[in-house]
This record gives sequence, structure tokens and C-alpha cells, in this order.
Amino acid sequence: EGIQKNAILHEAKCFDDKQISARQCIEVLTKIMYLIIQGEEFTPSEISKVFFSVTKLFNSRNVHLRRMVYLALKNLPADPEEAMMVVNCLAKDMTGRTDLYRANAIRVLAKTLH
Repeated sequence: EGIQKNAILHEAKCFDDKQISARQCIEVLTKIMYLIIQGEEFTPSEISKVFFSVTKLFNSRNVHLRRMVYLALKNLPADPEEAMMVVNCLAKDMTGRTDLYRANAIRVLAKTLH
């Protein structure tokens, strides 16, 4: 059977929790990335919902989760207009003190603007 898209989309609700579990979010993001790489088809509405939920994870201070957020944003086939909405978060990280965030923000911004 493997990973079921509907089950993962249901699990992705953890991105909206008030108390985010970085470990759980990382697991769900990993599964979403796996489905995308395997060629699983997502509807525009599913992608939009996941995309906006993932952007909320920018508030996390967990380095590993933030790395997964950047990876997810780089790989999610989001609508260009929606992708532009993360520019403020990316700009904040590009001017921040953390090199890891800065480099990843530049990569995601380049993909967003391409």
C-alpha cells in the first residue's frame, strides 16, 4: 500500500497546531516530499492548502524543521501568485544572522521568481 495521499493530507493538519511538534511536522513534510517525487498528483486546492500550512512553520525555531520547510517550498508545485506570498518570510531570513536560513531563503526565492 505505501503512503496514502489522503492520510498524509490529514496528518498535515499538524502544521496548524498551536503547539507545533517539530518531529511530527518533519515526518509529514518528508512524506509529502516523497509523494511529490514519486509523481503523485495533487489538486491545485490540495497544493494550496499544504503550501499555506507549510508557510506557518516559518515561525519555528527548530533548525531541522526550518530546513524541511525550505525544501518543501522549493519542491511544492505552488501557483506563482501564492509563492510570492512567502517573499516577506524569505526576505526576513535573507537579512537575518543565521547563515543556514540565509542560503536556503536565497535558493527558495530564486525558484519562486523563476
